[in-house]
Amino acid sequence: MANETAFAFLDDIELPVTKPGSIPGKRVSGLACYVVSPGGLKTVVQAVEQAKKAAGLCVSDPVKHSMDKQIESIYRSSHIGKRAETHFDLAKASVRDVAVEALKALVDADAKIIAGVLWPWASTPAKKPQPALLRWAFEDIMQRVALHVRAPKRAYPSLIVTVDRPMSDALFQSYQRGYRAADSSS
Repeated sequence: MANETAFAFLDDIELPVTKPGSIPGKRVSGLACYVVSPGGLKTVVQAVEQAKKAAGLCVSDPVKHSMDKQIESIYRSSHIGKRAETHFDLAKASVRDVAVEALKALVDADAKIIAGVLWPWASTPAKKPQPALLRWAFEDIMQRVALHVRAPKRAYPSLIVTVDRPMSDALFQSYQRGYRAADSSS
């Protein structure tokens, strides 16, 4: 383990509030990340591939919680005609099954899940998290990831972080300014 690179994957999250009235609005949002070793990553990838095959999908077919028009366009570009619609429908029906298998594999791989939750969802402009709140959640998660990978029992010499954010996003811009200009105030 001492010579392995750890991997971290970060994306935005949106969760329904399960106890009405406990938080203003109906949803909370934030960022979540999982950190896994290379061997653990292989376990997770294999589990997801198996779950996709069991559902009748190709291993390259994207399966996300939000199977929206953007994801549908990927199916249309990678499958021809009726097959694109069939695969997209299969993927939508298989989201939960694939997610369950991925989460089981993350447990088996001893991955750590770290989340930064922001609320209230309803009071933010256009129902989107404010850039300053996203930066705060991002910084908080990255600090926790660093603490995790540097812990004595998990000392990794390096870490690769993948962040799923559009390049126009304020969080990406914040990171890019800090990285390119070595500006720690970003």
